[in-house]
Amino acid sequence: MKTTEIYSTTPTTNIRHWGPGLWSGIIAGFFIALLTFWIISYLGIAIGGHTAAAVALDELDSVGIGASIWLLVASIAACFLGAYFCSRIASYASWKAGIAEGLVVSSTFFMFLALTSGMGLAVVGQGVAKTAGLAAGASGPMLARAEVQTVIGNALSGLSLKSDPSTVVTRVGTDLLQGNTQGARNYLAFQTGLSGSELDARLRTLQASIIQAGEEIKSKAGTTLAMMGWFAFLATLLGTIGACVGAAVGARQNVTSPLRMWATAPVSDVA
Repeated sequence: MKTTEIYSTTPTTNIRHWGPGLWSGIIAGFFIALLTFWIISYLGIAIGGHTAAAVALDELDSVGIGASIWLLVASIAACFLGAYFCSRIASYASWKAGIAEGLVVSSTFFMFLALTSGMGLAVVGQGVAKTAGLAAGASGPMLARAEVQTVIGNALSGLSLKSDPSTVVTRVGTDLLQGNTQGARNYLAFQTGLSGSELDARLRTLQASIIQAGEEIKSKAGTTLAMMGWFAFLATLLGTIGACVGAAVGARQNVTSPLRMWATAPVSDVA
């Protein structure tokens, strides 16, 4: 009689689900990441302050670039250490679980920064709104810029005005930015008493200067917003990668030197 042997394929690995132990590691990793970030950031502020005091005014841009690089490194180091200790405290030996822990630590870390720091969504949103207003030629945001005020003031210098110069600057600038050239001409003729070719020449020069200043302002605003976006993108991406690496390293070390000496054997990969 032929018999059939049946073998069990049920894994005997001690599988632990996401429970209080894991969340305690994530919470601890989050606070360790914040502590690391602020320690490195404050050190950078101290060093940057001494550096800014020693450099010339035309070299301050290099200080800003150095500060951005410093914050980038601080974010990577903070995510790495936070995720590393998260994995160690949770006592997982699976690098796959470690990567999941690193993603959670990284997401909570950057979400906290987005809500409390200059990388916040409100700041980015304001930057987008201002840039969009400048790109659309909105008279309010454009006229409020000191560069445009200076251009109009220089064009009207030496003229005898009936009203306060600031009032004339605002009125003429608003009309020109809104495309109401005839309105600006009539108002300027009333204020100065000029007429004919002299008035038209001043108005053409003023309009060309305003357009040039506006283009420069829009270019600077767009460049600044792009730099903010690229910095936030690189900090988040590299910080997340650092968190995944740190958590995976911590998971591997749980096999050889677990932090919890009383805990059961860490879970290892079965795949």
